[in-house]
Amino acid sequence: RYKEYVGDIHKSSSHLLSLINDILDLSKIEADRYELYEEELDVLDVVASCERMMRHRSEEAGVNLTVKVEDDLPLLMADKRALRQILLNLVSNAVKFTPKGGSIGLAAFMEPDGRMAFRVADTGIGMAKKDIPVALEPFRQIGKDSNIYTTEGTGLGLPLTRALARLHGATLVIESEPGLGTTITIRMPHARILEAPQRIAS
Repeated sequence: RYKEYVGDIHKSSSHLLSLINDILDLSKIEADRYELYEEELDVLDVVASCERMMRHRSEEAGVNLTVKVEDDLPLLMADKRALRQILLNLVSNAVKFTPKGGSIGLAAFMEPDGRMAFRVADTGIGMAKKDIPVALEPFRQIGKDSNIYTTEGTGLGLPLTRALARLHGATLVIESEPGLGTTITIRMPHARILEAPQRIAS
């Protein structure tokens, strides 16, 4: 019984800390005080880090997480913490709204027009087109009359993700249908694409 209490307290404190950090980050962005610490990033490393962090959570939820990074992706000029937060927010959101037995895919690849894209697609409950703008507003959750209403979450995940993407000059596009799942794509601008990293064959 006490172990359950301790577990509940830990979950509550983690949720509160996450909420505080999200509020601080979003406030800094809105006040134009959020600094990007840009560096040349090997996308494979960043995606692998996110996979390690989300693997246990997806398994706990009974959701299958697959990750695919296109071979020989160029280096990306970006803020590592911000990029990681973008991907973690998207995968975490997908886990939250995907029922047990569903699947989530995280992919990084080059598009035909030369932009680098990150995509998270799930087989979750999805949302109506009219609800997408609501999901992108801070502290807003889809109404209780909608099939994707949840009491979990801070209501800041998607707004913060879009704000961090925009700081990089990137776009965020949401495609979703009720009962069919959601696909979110982040597209980085050409100016952030560098040369391909040299990797030592294992």
